[in-house]
Amino acid sequence: MDRDDQLADFSNRGREGGGLKPEITAPGVGIVAPKVGGGHVAMSGTSMATPHVAGAAAILAGQHPDWTADQLKAVLMGSAKPNGSVLEQGAGRVDVAKASAATVFASVTVIDHGVVQWPHGDDAPIEKTITYTNTGAEPVTLDLAADVAGAPQGMFTFAPARLTVPAGGQASTTVTTDTRVEAPDGVHSGAITATGDGQSVRTLITVTREVESYDVTVTAIDQTGAPSVEAGYSLVDVNNPRAYSGYDPSGTSVVRVPKGEFYFEGSILTPSTPGRFKYTEFFEPVFMVTGNREVVVDARQGKPVNFMVDKPNAKVGDALFRFETSGAWGSLSSTAHIANFDDHFFIPSTTAKKDRVIFTAEAHLGEWNGKAFDGSYMYHLRRIENGALPQEFQWHYRDSKLAKVRAEYAMATPGVVGVRQRFLTVPLPSTLTEYYTPNEPWDGQFAEAIDPDSYDYVSVTEQIAPRSFPLGRTTTERWNTGVFGPAFPRGDDWYFAARLGNLLRVSLPLVTDQSRGRANFASGDGATTLLRDGVVVGESPAPGVGAFEVGSERATYTLRTSVDRSAFAHLSTQVSSEWTFTSEHVAGDPARLPLLAVRFAPNLDAGNAAPAGKPFTIPVYVQRNGADVGRVNMPSVEVSYDDGATWRAAPVSRHRGEWRTVVDHPVGAKFVSLRSSVTDPAGDSQRQTIIRAYALS
Repeated sequence: MDRDDQLADFSNRGREGGGLKPEITAPGVGIVAPKVGGGHVAMSGTSMATPHVAGAAAILAGQHPDWTADQLKAVLMGSAKPNGSVLEQGAGRVDVAKASAATVFASVTVIDHGVVQWPHGDDAPIEKTITYTNTGAEPVTLDLAADVAGAPQGMFTFAPARLTVPAGGQASTTVTTDTRVEAPDGVHSGAITATGDGQSVRTLITVTREVESYDVTVTAIDQTGAPSVEAGYSLVDVNNPRAYSGYDPSGTSVVRVPKGEFYFEGSILTPSTPGRFKYTEFFEPVFMVTGNREVVVDARQGKPVNFMVDKPNAKVGDALFRFETSGAWGSLSSTAHIANFDDHFFIPSTTAKKDRVIFTAEAHLGEWNGKAFDGSYMYHLRRIENGALPQEFQWHYRDSKLAKVRAEYAMATPGVVGVRQRFLTVPLPSTLTEYYTPNEPWDGQFAEAIDPDSYDYVSVTEQIAPRSFPLGRTTTERWNTGVFGPAFPRGDDWYFAARLGNLLRVSLPLVTDQSRGRANFASGDGATTLLRDGVVVGESPAPGVGAFEVGSERATYTLRTSVDRSAFAHLSTQVSSEWTFTSEHVAGDPARLPLLAVRFAPNLDAGNAAPAGKPFTIPVYVQRNGADVGRVNMPSVEVSYDDGATWRAAPVSRHRGEWRTVVDHPVGAKFVSLRSSVTDPAGDSQRQTIIRAYALS
């Protein structure tokens, strides 16, 4: 709860099936506590609320050392301040003063009757006894009532409805819940109140009067013809955000679902070699439930996937499949990343409905020499089926119908190899001919590796902003070309630096190649520090990574980070950056911090070098975290030829809406280092230094 007794946005609410959880709430927003190292910090979360309840229990235990844990809980819940739905807040906000003064408590804190099955004409009434204990010196007379919104007369009754609890004694009542009465189907929840003689005790109660529902019996058979001991499935209601799942090791399970329209999805696992399985996926877009149903899912009906191409030695080395599903409530997506489709099979759908499911199968193929992937080509193929799983999963792609890309991979670190898409090893520098399903958005990955078999990667570059390639012409694409530095590529749901509430989180790609759409997160020695109005508020021992709790008021922040890669890197051996920006409390969704990054995109050779002894033009552009760059002032650039010992200004001029700078490479120099700064009209700024930005030859 916050200071106004309102439930925090981040607090979980309720439990599947209408169960009462949480049982009690406590202040947990902006709680101030001493901080390690001195000072204080305000934090939010259940870990802030829990100590308030534990402290209240400790106070009661001090007053009543003979009370059991159940008695302490009963008093805390029975005396809590109600302030909303019991499904969201349980008994309410803990009230220490009221709990300390309470002399009456109930033997039961929660009566959860669960789900009473439809139809309801023959429901049996449910009885529950509540015993009240009076620890006071005077008898207490209590009047019982049901405080359940929407519950009709007769659903909850008491015998007796008034009782007197003697001093130092007990008295009991029987609560009867009768779901035969005319009442709306659904969850009925609230509290039983017992009040009188200055005492007030609440006991939570809930019952779900099931809507018209039926049993669906599912039998799963694995690829050997035996009942599956490893099968999972879900019936997803297309009109309500609910899913119903079942499992039984016998292979046959029963799930209770309301009358309506669903889609039916799942997977059957068949053991193969020790520790491995064959997976058979199924999806029925339309599954109607108007009565009890029985369905058999037979994995032997599953069909293999095969991407066939013109080149005879091509083999899948990286793949995925995705289900995108939708209903009246919205959409869901699940993606499985796999090495290949050897162990994956799919049962064709027997029903279809456009946009109910979009099935995607994707494969990346390289030349296989019988022992490893090598060669000079690569395929990136995608198949999309809308409305159902198709009848066949064998697809043939001709080179002439694919977009052709000349992919150039530069060398940035001597002695390493390149790894494309996690499986294809290439020497550096090198060139691949790559074929793509045309006019489709594609991401991708490239890594520098010392030992690709052990995933001993020096760096990993991710294509964050998808790009597509047209049919009919060859596109040239460059990878691993400097300058490697901080970057903010645009991509869906990428939060490199953001704030929610009073928490700032950063995960900054500090050594990204010159492409506008990629990110590379640095490894090496370094640190990240956040300052507010010039005072350090948090530090992280990792380059470009940190989470910092700050005050809610608007303030000016400075974020500093650095990484030293000189132990293993040939270029961008030391990268440091400092950002200045303003920020304040953010409610709702996270807000991206307005960080800027100056990028350098020189025309370097395959070894990431430029010619020495002559002038050299460097294109310059600016990126902004999570947004278009907008208006920024002209960047300033400085250059060094002695690893940053001395610097000289480099002229910057406008060029095609961006900028360029001209540097004069001296004869005999080995590397070029770059330093820059940029600001925008709002006062956001970045300063950065990149030692050994590129080489000279």
